[in-house]
Amino acid sequence: MGPRRENRKSGGQDGPTISLVLLLSEPRFLDEKSLAKLVEKAWDLPMNSAQKPENSVAGKSPLLTIHAEGRAFVVQNVDAPYFDEPQKAAGEMRELRLRKVVGEHRAWLSVEYAGSDKRELAGKIYQLIGKLIAE
Repeated sequence: MGPRRENRKSGGQDGPTISLVLLLSEPRFLDEKSLAKLVEKAWDLPMNSAQKPENSVAGKSPLLTIHAEGRAFVVQNVDAPYFDEPQKAAGEMRELRLRKVVGEHRAWLSVEYAGSDKRELAGKIYQLIGKLIAE
């Protein structure tokens, strides 16, 4: 297997992993400071501040963590293809646009839900992850 993480349960909870992966045409720079700014914008939350010290971003690419509003997320920013054999994976795609993206990507970014101190609905978590990846 390539640089991907092994499939496991999010946050040790029952059910499938909650995550989204963005395939990229080229690697992106991402550090604690830039990710914190993206989180602030996407989720309208102060990060790494005196007013909300429990909201923070830590780590270094390729692996960063987000703690916000009692939730934890793991962000992977990898400068290698997601698939071990991108062209082979692309050949298995029926949809032409997806085949092109899979075959031509050179890097990937994922945001995975790692848990919460309260019960969360998957739809809400996907909404948060989607907003962050869109940024």
